[in-house]
Amino acid sequence: VRALSPSATLERGYAIVQDDAGRVLRDAAETSAGAALSIRLAVGRVTAEVTGISDSTTTPEIEAR
Repeated sequence: VRALSPSATLERGYAIVQDDAGRVLRDAAETSAGAALSIRLAVGRVTAEVTGISDSTTTPEIEAR
């Protein structure tokens, strides 16, 4: 059960990304350039601004500052 917990997932290097309204993002199309994001990590949070979006499954990078 511990291996399936959200905190264990974060410990493996994943993150939870939320928009400024607190909605969890699952698709790059759910945000836009200039949007503020809150990124929850295993330890702490990062605030980022979207500078570009790629919705291709072959190029999963979303640029953030």
